Amino acid sequence: MVVLAQKKNFWSLWDGLQSGADALGDIKLAGFILQHWFTKEPVSVASIGIPSRAEFLGLNALVDSSASFVVLGTEPSSHAYRLRLNELSDIARLEGYDIRFLVTDMTLPGRWAKLLPAVAVKPVGLLGLNARWALSEPKFWDNLTAFVGNSKALVYIRGALDFEYPEISTGLLRSMPTDGGIDVIAATPSSLWFGPADDAVALRELLRSSCLFGRTSKQARDGDALTPIVAHNDWMADVVDREGRFIRKLFSSASDVADDNGLEFAVGWFSPESDGRWSDGAEATATLHLPPGVPAAKRLSITGNGWVPPNKASQLIEIGIGIGIGGKTPKHRTELKFLDRAEIKSAILEIMPSDIINNSIALNIKIQNPGRPSDHGHSDSRELGFKFRSLGLFT
Repeated sequence: MVVLAQKKNFWSLWDGLQSGADALGDIKLAGFILQHWFTKEPVSVASIGIPSRAEFLGLNALVDSSASFVVLGTEPSSHAYRLRLNELSDIARLEGYDIRFLVTDMTLPGRWAKLLPAVAVKPVGLLGLNARWALSEPKFWDNLTAFVGNSKALVYIRGALDFEYPEISTGLLRSMPTDGGIDVIAATPSSLWFGPADDAVALRELLRSSCLFGRTSKQARDGDALTPIVAHNDWMADVVDREGRFIRKLFSSASDVADDNGLEFAVGWFSPESDGRWSDGAEATATLHLPPGVPAAKRLSITGNGWVPPNKASQLIEIGIGIGIGGKTPKHRTELKFLDRAEIKSAILEIMPSDIINNSIALNIKIQNPGRPSDHGHSDSRELGFKFRSLGLFT
């Protein structure tokens, strides 16, 4: 019997980007927007010019299997450029990903806005292009405005903020119209992201509310609806699940996070600290309130570390769904075993529709060996067990 190797999904790529990538901010934005903005039906993805290796694999893995990833070549007469385009298929196959892209040439200036909808399997929702090409393209901003207006797509321009080529960045930005039906949504270290002006406020709020692109601090809880989101090139652990899905919202228990972030600590907790909140005693409860417009949840990822008493070999933390206090047994229980108090781990809880009551999910945490550091020569007299750091909501 021949056993076929399972095709990689986006999680495989994300997990391998721990060393970083120049396009990591763009990949994060692309993944989150494709999964949480375009929710009615899948959309196609497009690139004008050849993206980086990481960006190419990321977009190919992110696009839905019923849609397509279109790559438009901008130098059809260049033999070297053609070889680079042809290498894309080899890269995807060698890495073990499904081939979801198609490559075509753009032979006439100004035709891209009509060519993309013609060749894409589904309407294009996300388009990446190069600033150098955009600066040389006749009537670029006019065509871009028309394309975004017709498709409601988001567009990011690579190199729009590249300090190594200021003549390209400044030239492109100077040519941008002040009122053209598009607005700046976000920025990465080198790219600017644009979207329909009518959707700009809602898009920025969606990105801001996710807390993946900067936490909602008490000082910035109201935010500026006109301020673009900034996505850094930083890798985040556990932000993508095994199915390749991005967290819809990352909840934090840190002291500088807004009180109304949707995570309510009920019984058995000490005051928050800069990196989390310690449990108080052998049991603690918390309530997660789903964000507005999010009616369901698939799973939760709860991250923290345990306090291991010096006279114990380990600390065992049990996390489940439901209150659990008074003899009740929480559902979907899972355990985290800590051998080192500095070790940070994550527990995954699968969520059923019946677990959501009044648009909220109750959490129960049991600590096997709570202890007081003061019993072992330290000044801290609190009865510690589990330090709750963050919670990721997957939908």
